[in-house]
Amino acid sequence: MECVSSPKQHVVILIENGICGKDGLPGVGTQFIKLRHPKTHQAALYLSTVENTTICEVQKFKEPCRSWFLNNSVQSDGSLCISTPIDPTFLVLPYLVSNGKDGKFKPLDQIVVDDEFPNCCYLLGSSRIAEVDSVTDTRSSGDIKVYRYNSEKGLKWLKKKVEAVAAHLQRTKEHVSQGSHAAVFVKSNKEAGTEAEHMAYACGIVSDYLDSDQAKELHIYLGIADEELIRKTTKIAEEPPAKKLKKENNSEPTEDYTLNNVLPKSAVTNKNGRLTRGQKVLSKVDKTGMKNIASFFSPKSSVKK
Repeated sequence: MECVSSPKQHVVILIENGICGKDGLPGVGTQFIKLRHPKTHQAALYLSTVENTTICEVQKFKEPCRSWFLNNSVQSDGSLCISTPIDPTFLVLPYLVSNGKDGKFKPLDQIVVDDEFPNCCYLLGSSRIAEVDSVTDTRSSGDIKVYRYNSEKGLKWLKKKVEAVAAHLQRTKEHVSQGSHAAVFVKSNKEAGTEAEHMAYACGIVSDYLDSDQAKELHIYLGIADEELIRKTTKIAEEPPAKKLKKENNSEPTEDYTLNNVLPKSAVTNKNGRLTRGQKVLSKVDKTGMKNIASFFSPKSSVKK
C-alpha cells in the first residue's frame, strides 16, 4: 500500500470586501507579502491584492494539540490565520519619520525604499496611500509631488485614530476598566469604563503600530500616562514579609539549668514580691508522708534474697 502525503494547507479567514470575489475565493493578484512591522521593525506577514489595492494584516493564532480535518486529510498545524484591513499609512510612517530627519522633501517612491523588504513598493499602490498627506508637508511641481514628515500633523492624525477606536469601544460597550475582565462579571454599565479609560485603552491599541518613541509622544500629546510608567509607579500587592530568622541557629539551650535546682525568687513570687493565692494554699497543706516527685524516677534498689 502506497502512502501519499497530502500537501501542507493552512486555514485563513479573509475579508469579503476587497480580498474575496463573488465566488468567495481570493481575487486575482492576491498574495502574501512580508513587510517591516511599524512597531517591532521585524518581518510581518501581510496580504495584498493588486486588483483591489487592499493591504491586510495577517495574524496567526496557534494553540498546542490542535489539528485541522480538511477533506480526507489531517493537517497537524492547527493554527488559524485572520486577515484584517490596515491603513497603509501606519506602515509608511516609519519611513516618513526616518527620512524627515534631514528636513528634505522627497518623492514618495524615494522615501518608501527598503532593501530588506522590497515588497514595500506594494504600499504605494494602495487606494488609501493618499492619506499620507495628513501627516506630511507636500510640494508639487508639475507631475512631481514631494513629501516631508510633519510631527504635529502626525500627532493630530494619530489622535483622530485613537478617538475613532475609543468611539467604537464605547459603541460596542467593550469593558476596558482595570477591574473588568469579562462582561459577565460586571454589575453595571458604569463599570465598563469611563471616557478617559476608553481613550487610554484605544491609545494602547494604536500604540501597537508605533515604535516606542512615537508611542511616548502620543501618550504625552493626549495626556495619557504611559503604561510602562504606570507599572513602575503602581504598588503591587506583595506577600507579608517572612519572619526574621534567629541570628544563631543553635539547638542547644542558652542557659544551663543544672547549675541551680532552686527556682529563682521571681518564679516563686509575683511582681510585688508576695506569694500568690495558690502558693499560700499549698504552703498550708500537710506534707507529712508525701514523697518527692523525683523519687518516682529514681532507679529501683535490688532486693537481696
